[in-house]
Amino acid sequence: MNAIAIHFPRGAVPASRFHRSLWLAAAAALLAAGLAGRPALAQGEAGPPAGDVLARYQVRHVHAMTIEQELKQRVAALERQDAVLSAQSTQLQQRLGDSLKRRQASDDAIRRLEAEAAAKQQLVNDAHARMGQLQRNREAIEQRIRDNKDKEWTCYVPFAQIYCLAADLIGQRNALGEQWRQVVVHLQALERESAHANARLAELRRERQAVDAERGRVQVEVDASVQRLKVVHAELASSREAHQRHRTSLDSFSTELKLVETLPPSERAGVIERRMTRLDAQLASEMGQACTLFTGGGAPLPEPVRQACTLV
Repeated sequence: MNAIAIHFPRGAVPASRFHRSLWLAAAAALLAAGLAGRPALAQGEAGPPAGDVLARYQVRHVHAMTIEQELKQRVAALERQDAVLSAQSTQLQQRLGDSLKRRQASDDAIRRLEAEAAAKQQLVNDAHARMGQLQRNREAIEQRIRDNKDKEWTCYVPFAQIYCLAADLIGQRNALGEQWRQVVVHLQALERESAHANARLAELRRERQAVDAERGRVQVEVDASVQRLKVVHAELASSREAHQRHRTSLDSFSTELKLVETLPPSERAGVIERRMTRLDAQLASEMGQACTLFTGGGAPLPEPVRQACTLV
């Protein structure tokens, strides 16, 4: 009996993954049914015609095409996933860069304000020191005024004004008091400025803490994104390699199968024995490795693909 030939006219294979796989599986089922319907050989009969042997390779071809389509879809899906993750990673890297810039700007502002706050605090300290000195001078004059209290009468004796110190000391005391009040006013202004600078400094430090917290969160996201990309890159590389090997093996197998199908049935057996057996083993090996990739989790395999992997 002649071989059961499977042809794929242009436009006959549906475009969608599900319908294409279903169509390929149906073709494989028809070939398998054709083989199953043949009667078994009685003892002593000649071996099966070349067409029967060829049909087995045609079934292999259909299953290999089903797996090839699944590999192609897998590579395309991983490429899309890689593109999405790469874009997300780029955005996260930009956020991290912006966060680092904000941290640098915050550090610069804090350093400037720390220097300003330190300078204002020094002015406050100087004003306190000036007030202390004025207070000590005033207390010294007060003591001199008390010490010279008993000499006030000399202020009214001609040529004895040299002993009239109280009036001059009181004038000095009043001048010191005025200076002290001016320093107090200046000190209060300095203290307000210093308090404002310290409040602003505390606010900037809180903002820097918030920037650090955000940078930490973004860094965690960046690290996770990098890990996801590594996984996807590895899966994509292995899937591309498997697809390329499978495609090369399938192309060789398809070319040889077409050649055998054009031969007269009487000439097929020798060609199959010499050439198809090796190509079949190689293609079966590539199909098995491809199916190993499919078992890594994720969505369940379409039934035609699962069946093709089961029969490898």
